[in-house]
Amino acid sequence: MAIRIRSFKDCALFTFEENGEETIKEVKIKNEDELHDAVKNADRNTLVEVEIWCQGITRIGQTTFQALPQLRSVSLPSSVKEIDPNAFRNCHNLQEVNLRGDVQRIEVRFGCCVKQ
Repeated sequence: MAIRIRSFKDCALFTFEENGEETIKEVKIKNEDELHDAVKNADRNTLVEVEIWCQGITRIGQTTFQALPQLRSVSLPSSVKEIDPNAFRNCHNLQEVNLRGDVQRIEVRFGCCVKQ
């Protein structure tokens, strides 16, 4: 049985790592507010990867991924058109942001993400 991409159309997959073990949690989301709340309520110290499939998200706001010390990777859906300046503030281990679509405005300050 194959898993089809559309199976994840209204969700985000959060990968947590604790004591060398990875756990994936599926979170149902439909818009920017629900994404912000889901990230805010996640275990911020063990969240290492976020993969978003929800096409209802068009903007990644100011503090959506702020202060996630272990976050390494974020994949955004093709519906995202804007990324605000502090969306990834204090994500010191962030290594990649995958953009699946044609983002029209990116004002991200990645300098605050890099370890000095």
